Amino acid sequence: MWNLLLINWDLALESADRKPNTRRIYLHAGRLFVAWLLALAADPTPGALDAHGRPALPRPAGPEDITRQHVEAFLVDFRRTPTPRCPDGPGQAYVNQIYRALQQWMGYLIDSEDIDRSPMERIKAPAIDETIKPELTDDHVKALLASCKAIKTGNPKEDSRRRFVALRDEALIRTFLDTGARRAEVAGMTLADVDLHLRTIKVTGKGGRDRIPGIGRTTALALGRYQRLRAGTKYGNETDAWWLNEFGTAPLTHSGLGQLIERRGLAIGRPGTHWHEFRRKLADDWLDNGGDRGALMVHAGWTSHEMVERYGAAGKRRRARNAHARLGLADRF
Repeated sequence: MWNLLLINWDLALESADRKPNTRRIYLHAGRLFVAWLLALAADPTPGALDAHGRPALPRPAGPEDITRQHVEAFLVDFRRTPTPRCPDGPGQAYVNQIYRALQQWMGYLIDSEDIDRSPMERIKAPAIDETIKPELTDDHVKALLASCKAIKTGNPKEDSRRRFVALRDEALIRTFLDTGARRAEVAGMTLADVDLHLRTIKVTGKGGRDRIPGIGRTTALALGRYQRLRAGTKYGNETDAWWLNEFGTAPLTHSGLGQLIERRGLAIGRPGTHWHEFRRKLADDWLDNGGDRGALMVHAGWTSHEMVERYGAAGKRRRARNAHARLGLADRF
C-alpha cells in the first residue's frame, strides 16, 4: 500500500512535468519516511519507549493515521543518523530538503483525498544556520580558465581530442560564470537555445519556467569556438544537445558536467570546486558592482528577494567592510 502511494505520487509529479531530479529528491524523502514508519511496532506495549527514550509511536495503518508526532520523531531520528559521509548526521540543508519534500507528499495526499489535513501544517521547517562558505575568487576563476589549455602530445588524434575538451570546458566555465545558471539548466542546453549574435542563452529553470539570460563577448566567443569543433565531431549532427562528451560521441550527462568542474578544481589545487559556486559568485559580483537586485532575480531565475540575499551572502561581509572603509565614519574625529 505504501509503495503504491509513492508510485502514484511519482506519476502525479511526472504528469505535472516536474524535473527528474526533483522527482528523485521527493521520492527519496518519501521512501525514507515510509521505511521509518514500517520499522515501528504495530501495537507497542503501553508505556514502551523507543531507542531514544521517547514514548513509542504505533505504526500507522495508512496515511490517515500519520500524526504530527510521527513526522517530528522521524525528522529528529533522520538528523541523528550518521552516514559514511556525515558521521555526525546529515547537514541542516539536507534535513530541510527532506522536510520540504515531505510537505509536498502531504499536499499530494490531501489532493488525492487520502488525508483530510496535513500532519505537518504546524511543524516549522528545520533551521538552516547561516554559514560562511568559501568564496570562488577571481584568482580561482583565472586559474580554472588557464587550466583549459590543450597540451600537444604529437599524436594528431589525441591532440584533436584534447583541444576539443579544452575549448568545451572553457566555454562551460564561462557559461556558468556569466549566467549563474543551475547545473540542470546548463546541461539541458540545445543548439536552438544559443544565439551568439544576440548573445543570449535560453534555459529552462525550475517549474518549467524559461528565461533568456544574456552573455558577454568572451563567453560568446568561447561558445563559438566550441561550436565549430562540435560540428566536426562524430555525434555533432545527430543530436541537438549542446554539450558533448570528450570524444564527441554522446551528450554530456548531468553528472558528467558536475564531475568536469570538480576535475578542473583539482587541476588548480582547489578540491571541492562546485558548479554552484559560480551561481554565488555571479550574485556577489553583481551586487559588488552596484547591480540592481530585481534585475539579478530575473537573470538568475529567482522568484524572491530572499534568494538574492542567500546567494549574495558570501560577499556581504566584504561589501560591509568596503562600505565602512569608504564612509570612514570614525576618521572624522
